[in-house]
Amino acid sequence: TTTQTTTTESTPPNRSEKKKEKKESNTNTSSHAVKSEADLLFNLHNKARTVFVTGTIDDRLSHRVVAQLVHLNNENPKSPIVMVINSGGGVVTSGYAILDTMKALEAPIVTFAVGHAESMAAILLASGEKGRRFCSPNARIMIHQPHHSMSGMTSDILIKATKAEETRNALTMSLVEMTGKTFDEVEKALDRNTYLFAESAKQFGIAIMKITNTFHFAALWPETEFL
Repeated sequence: TTTQTTTTESTPPNRSEKKKEKKESNTNTSSHAVKSEADLLFNLHNKARTVFVTGTIDDRLSHRVVAQLVHLNNENPKSPIVMVINSGGGVVTSGYAILDTMKALEAPIVTFAVGHAESMAAILLASGEKGRRFCSPNARIMIHQPHHSMSGMTSDILIKATKAEETRNALTMSLVEMTGKTFDEVEKALDRNTYLFAESAKQFGIAIMKITNTFHFAALWPETEFL
């Protein structure tokens, strides 16, 4: 009796399949490395109690910033939180979500402008703890009245115009409270784009000091060991 044995051989992958597998492996490794680096930086910033407001201020950014502020306040309500601002502004309501959170927290908020702080970002700079609002020597600060785009039926336009006027008055009153300027002085400055640099921002009351040396810079993070 003759027994026949059948063997099944697997077909080796062709070159294109090998290249595809290698490419997917490299992509996954690269994504993991980038994520790890971002996580490391985020942890370092959290350790330094630093929150960044960069780019357009919208709901996505405000959600992240508000969450960080609340978390850091819960960790230590007595220790300052440094908010680094480099933004051209954005949505007023998103900015007010951050501003109202800053005011509600027990932890003092130190604001520091680098690059530029314009429109709503300038309001956030001025919202820092009194005596603890800083800017870099070449930081550009700009304040103006809010911009609105209106269309639709006449009745809708009138409603939006009323809302726009209320928003402008709210921003004016915020700066009056923060800077000590009169309502008329702030309203005049907001009427057009008003650009300020370190010294003029100090005179207006938005910032109190420009950071010019390592001693000043380190003073922003007095409790951070690695600075």
